[in-house]
Amino acid sequence: GAYEVHLGSTVKVKKTSADGEIDYTIVGSTESDPVNFKISNESPIGQALIGAKPGQTVTAATPSGDIQFRIISIKGNRKSGGKAKVK
Repeated sequence: GAYEVHLGSTVKVKKTSADGEIDYTIVGSTESDPVNFKISNESPIGQALIGAKPGQTVTAATPSGDIQFRIISIKGNRKSGGKAKVK
């Protein structure tokens, strides 16, 4: 299957409404640190990104409104050698 975002992935995204790219790392809720772009898989952005593939555009329904992100690239979880693992 195609490579997709999972827990532990670092995702390079571009907001469709803004310039510049952002690298988000998807982490568990206890590790989330939005200031350092570590976002929970349970957050609106995390939920939108999980399962997305490069080139896809996803919409996150955040408290401040919907944000669209285009997935630029995905780096896997180093611990699992870059392969998605299902828990």
